[in-house]
Amino acid sequence: MVTRRDLLRRAGGAVAVGLAGCSGPTRDADASPDTAGPGTDGRSSIAEASPTPDRSPSAPSMAASVVRQAARDHPARVRATVRNPSSESVELRYGATLLFTDHSDHDDRGNHEDHGTPAWPEALVLDPVTYVGPWDEPVRSDDECWRFPSEGRTPVQDVLQKRALPPGESRGVAYDVYTRGTDRPCLPEGSYRFVDGGGVRLDEWRGAVFALTVDVAPDGTLSARAELTLDGH
Repeated sequence: MVTRRDLLRRAGGAVAVGLAGCSGPTRDADASPDTAGPGTDGRSSIAEASPTPDRSPSAPSMAASVVRQAARDHPARVRATVRNPSSESVELRYGATLLFTDHSDHDDRGNHEDHGTPAWPEALVLDPVTYVGPWDEPVRSDDECWRFPSEGRTPVQDVLQKRALPPGESRGVAYDVYTRGTDRPCLPEGSYRFVDGGGVRLDEWRGAVFALTVDVAPDGTLSARAELTLDGH
């Protein structure tokens, strides 16, 4: 089996990139930091969802795009982006990266229903490109599918951080997408929703829920959509 680390060695190693409020080495030479504007990753998206419509001008919006489809030399990658369309700065509060606010004491999100947070789907694993480990190493299996170990660890640092989002600017993060384990087809068809509602705040009064949905077509092609909702809305 070929691991992502093997591919990085051949490409000359990984590039160190810091996440706003959280720094550390990336695990992909093509990683992008937790700040985003148009064309930050240097590539046009393959598929993109528009920001959530019909929202107050003072509230941020969320969008998603597919950065790349799965191929022999790399896994599929999606990106979630939060944008501030207002004329005033907005303060976002969340964990190590978008969608990973309270995660350090669990190997996956499957049992977060006990903590009031919707469980994540089991079939797919979202791996933030920015390093948030400890994290087990995905591999390319003999069928050329990018897979994450069935019992692999996925905890991240458990910390709620404040991040200012100036008017008209965006903040986002990319995720590599893996099939969990070897007992299911590669990128099985279906819709997979990943929700972060544990402790995410916009300010002292308003909470926010980040949601990213990855849709997998019968041929394994990905599309992505996202939404941000406010408490009471």
